[in-house]
Amino acid sequence: MDTIDDSIIVVENVSKSYKLYNNPIERLKEALSPMKRNFHKDFLAVNNVSFKVKRGEILGILGKNGSGKSTLLKMITGVLTPTSGNIKVNGRVSALLELGAGFNMEYTGLENIYLNGTIMGYSKVEMDSKLEQILEFADIGEFIYQPVKTYSSGMFVRLAFAVAINVDPDILIIDEALSVGDVRFQQKCYSKLDAFKNAGKTILFVTHSLEAIKMYCNRTILIDEGIIKEIGQPKEVVNTYLRILRNLDKKNKSKEAEHTDNEIPGDRTLQKIEESLWYNKNEYKYGTGGARILRVGLFNEKKEVETKFEVGDFLTLKIEFVTDEDLDELFFGFGIRNLQGQDLIVYNATPNFENYPIRKIKKNKRYTVQVKFKVNLIPGDYTIALSLARQEDDEVIQMQIRYDALLFKIYSLQKLYAGMFVQDIDVTVFD
Repeated sequence: MDTIDDSIIVVENVSKSYKLYNNPIERLKEALSPMKRNFHKDFLAVNNVSFKVKRGEILGILGKNGSGKSTLLKMITGVLTPTSGNIKVNGRVSALLELGAGFNMEYTGLENIYLNGTIMGYSKVEMDSKLEQILEFADIGEFIYQPVKTYSSGMFVRLAFAVAINVDPDILIIDEALSVGDVRFQQKCYSKLDAFKNAGKTILFVTHSLEAIKMYCNRTILIDEGIIKEIGQPKEVVNTYLRILRNLDKKNKSKEAEHTDNEIPGDRTLQKIEESLWYNKNEYKYGTGGARILRVGLFNEKKEVETKFEVGDFLTLKIEFVTDEDLDELFFGFGIRNLQGQDLIVYNATPNFENYPIRKIKKNKRYTVQVKFKVNLIPGDYTIALSLARQEDDEVIQMQIRYDALLFKIYSLQKLYAGMFVQDIDVTVFD
């Protein structure tokens, strides 16, 4: 019989409630009240959450600040006790939570290594055997003999990660810790995560880095206001998260009106986007409405309609759009992604960029934007994201975004490529 569905972590109907008081006096009044009168408000940081994590899975957890992510992780690690529900963890857990968790600030770095080992159930002899590996990874030199209260945040994370990753846990939990270190250290950490992943370990990964979520995670949970909004493939969950960030999941449903292509002036080589050669039925579309991308076209250097391009070719993208109102300016953007959802090329003509907006837009008039660029990506399948936006005070309002709306292919008949980008490099050898 399969043990708990082969799950290493099982979270069942878990909630965490806190009592909130307006001031310390109300806390005292409640404690001394002979009638047990309540002077607090209940706040559900986590509300009836359930999910399972399989052994060897990398699970990403996304959510805005204050959404309940850290509270959830603390309950899984045993730092906090759920108000209701059950959590079952079948393995040794190593966790990087907020700075300071699991460390005694008065102890030296060396003493904290052994303290953390003891908390995880390792003997001194076992920690002795891991010490050299930990010190080499942390790379903080003589500071290892100083109290950790004297450490910078970067040094602290280096030591904490070195301990967490080198004690051979079954489950590694990371809560935004990697965002503190420098670029070199982050690269070192991600390389270690790759090794951890290849060894079949389980990772729970909280981060605001959407690229890291898409690159490393098998599944992703989106939590908002203590409730799980979505569990699924990282790319789809990231799209939902972006929608929540822009407050487009509540009232701002797309207000697209019906438009026909009767008697359309202009370029007849453009195709209605949903009926085009390039359309991706799995696109993700949202926006406040008021502007729509109607027709598109991809063309080669001979101005011919094309769906595949050789490495080094020039690709021309044309999009036709219309608005429901006159606008002083409109901002167009596009991006190229691989099928894993990683953003490879991003162009945004917004107030934050040097590119100029499209000005004096008339409602119901069709406009065409043309973009031309050299295809310098390695062979493979890619998607194109398209967006139309306007500015309102200091905020950019996304009127329509169409993630992964178009599909095209890049190929090569002559060479094998590695990496992501193809770059002409001139190498000269001098003797």
